[in-house]
Amino acid sequence: MSGYTTQDVAKMIGVSSGRLRAYLRAGVLAPERGERGELRFSFQDLLLLRKAEGLVKQRIPAHRVTRALRKLRDSLPDTHPLTGVHLGAEGASVVVHEGSSRWQVELARTSIDWSDARVVGAFTAAYEASHSLAALTADSVAALYRRRLASALPPLESAIACLRVDAASEQLQRLLGLGPGLTPSGDDFIVGCLAGLAVSTRNAPARRQFLAEVARILEHDLGATTPISRQHLSDACRLEFAQPLAELAIAIGCGARDVRTKVSAALRIGACSGADGVAGLLFALQAWQSQATPSAGR
Repeated sequence: MSGYTTQDVAKMIGVSSGRLRAYLRAGVLAPERGERGELRFSFQDLLLLRKAEGLVKQRIPAHRVTRALRKLRDSLPDTHPLTGVHLGAEGASVVVHEGSSRWQVELARTSIDWSDARVVGAFTAAYEASHSLAALTADSVAALYRRRLASALPPLESAIACLRVDAASEQLQRLLGLGPGLTPSGDDFIVGCLAGLAVSTRNAPARRQFLAEVARILEHDLGATTPISRQHLSDACRLEFAQPLAELAIAIGCGARDVRTKVSAALRIGACSGADGVAGLLFALQAWQSQATPSAGR
């Protein structure tokens, strides 16, 4: 019988039996059974485990590594080789690299420290770059969206700052399906807004609860938009975002120097989707920038 036994895995990778059982329960690994019922791991399994243990050694929480590996395994066919895939840590997030390509597996709840001058500088640079590079679409649909957005932003900012779930959800729902594009501008703004909130929870239970409840309400109201956009919004409600937007959020949270490059990459998404998503991201970051954390409410 081909494959590697549990003892082989422990010897070659150094993974503990407890963590190996956790990976098995999560469905990350796909071992076969030998003639005596023993587990037999494939070379692909060994590669995943080696990459996982590398992340754990970088002090990424094991449960976060497990979620990232599960998503990676689900996104690749069984025949896809993992030899060229590298998992790394960027801030508190797990990022996948394959050759020159990178995609975000999980957008973690990065703890943004606004007292750090690098973070403030990165946010300011992102804000300036987005306004200088983004182009406005000059049609009647876009004009209607901008008017609706302008009226929604003040009450939305207040609702986010005070953690009022119903008020925030109401303003975001006003933007669903509104604006130009296969993924309407309002939907892209909502996606960016959820990304900004996701990286700003600061591990505060009230903020996490607020975000979860707003996302739940939005996910049950996606019939108001296009089928294509519905999927993107559904992913965002599960806090899964397109790589360029996620990388920009992380870059700001880490105070990265290349934030302008990240802005440029995010703005290249679609005709105006990138600009709308970046606008939502920066808006949400600013809404929670200097607020105290009250209890989440309705």
